[in-house]
Amino acid sequence: MVYPFKITRSGPIRDGQVGVIFEPWKFFSSDSSYLIGYDKIINMCSPLPNVIEQYKQAVDTLIKTLAEQQQ
Repeated sequence: MVYPFKITRSGPIRDGQVGVIFEPWKFFSSDSSYLIGYDKIINMCSPLPNVIEQYKQAVDTLIKTLAEQQQ
């Protein structure tokens, strides 16, 4: 997994849209990728389009934060 986040729904699903809250999966680590065995995966599915966009924004914010911390 690269840039994994814990995702929580924020509010109801309306017209195929849902608000979400993203938090880094490994909150106390600066690593950006993790190996996970296939035997540990319970489910995989395609996210709603707006969830993909929100994920991209969350990743961009995380990358900027990590870059600022390294300066």
